[in-house]
Amino acid sequence: MAKEQAKRVIINAPVRKKLSAVNQEDLLLFTRQLHTLLNSGINLLYALETLANQVDKESMHKVIQAVYGRIKSGFSLSKALMEHPTVFNQIYVGLVRTGEAYGDLPQALDNLEYFIEREVNIKKKIGQASTYPVFALMVCIFFAFFTFKFILPHFVAFFQDLNVELPLPTRLMIFVTKTLDKPVVLILMGITTIALIIFLKRFASTENGRKYFDRLKTEIPYFGPIVKKIAVARLANSMSALLEGGIEIRKALELAGKASGNYVFEYSMKQASENLREGLSLTKFFATQVSLFGGIFPSMVRVGEESGELPSIFKKISSMFETDVENTLNSISVIIEPMLIMFTGTIIGFIIIAVFLPLYSLLQKLG
Repeated sequence: MAKEQAKRVIINAPVRKKLSAVNQEDLLLFTRQLHTLLNSGINLLYALETLANQVDKESMHKVIQAVYGRIKSGFSLSKALMEHPTVFNQIYVGLVRTGEAYGDLPQALDNLEYFIEREVNIKKKIGQASTYPVFALMVCIFFAFFTFKFILPHFVAFFQDLNVELPLPTRLMIFVTKTLDKPVVLILMGITTIALIIFLKRFASTENGRKYFDRLKTEIPYFGPIVKKIAVARLANSMSALLEGGIEIRKALELAGKASGNYVFEYSMKQASENLREGLSLTKFFATQVSLFGGIFPSMVRVGEESGELPSIFKKISSMFETDVENTLNSISVIIEPMLIMFTGTIIGFIIIAVFLPLYSLLQKLG
């Protein structure tokens, strides 16, 4: 019966038309469907064949086909997944491997489904919260550029013909307007901007660059605490999934550190693993990391250690910090909006002063 249902899925499979990178939402859908099929009693090979035929993204189709081919040639699922590290990270592979060892792959996939779903939710919240500030900032920049490039040049010619001493704001306005009116300057500005972006991206991809920028992210006023909360939410979510999946706690700490997406937290979790090896409890270690994790984190970990329920405690920590992140992100507009208003108001005020001061001087002379 289960195989008949799978056949119907293949027959009704949509035409694949998308060729783009596999994202976390694709991975979540794959994990959820594979979990459902295996729970229905379908064997792994037939489940993968079914998913390969029904997926509508070409890149994901190719990955599933490659995994299917490896398993058919004798590889385990975890070893087949390891050949696609950009799609299946160490946490994913580790939980699948543990599920294979315990003979309970559906449960491992269930843990992964919960883990990825939380990750997707966090990313969506970040994206939704950053859309308005980015859009508003782009509008402000475009307004400033358009004004200096296309509107103020008409005033510049007029002011230069006046026989009055131009005030400093007007002279600055004329300088900026004339500068932006030169094609060479615009080309140089574009080249410099592109070169700077390329340099920063390359530097950020190096180990030293990643250390520098990740540390900087945690120290930026207002936004640093948000970065920390997001990292802790991801870290706790990873710890919950890994410990529930049967991963040894020291290994779980190191993998969760990488999943946090921030070098500062990754290094801290490596230290936690080392301290645990030397006999120091997690509670004592995290009590020394309050500036990163906050005061409630070590308190909850202590409860988990004393009760032997660390996986469920980390799940609660993850939920709590996710809610905190959502509330904080929702309040970002309260911080950003006044800054954008000040930025726009400063430009408008500067233009008004630069335009009307010489006119006022001229009127005084005529009077």
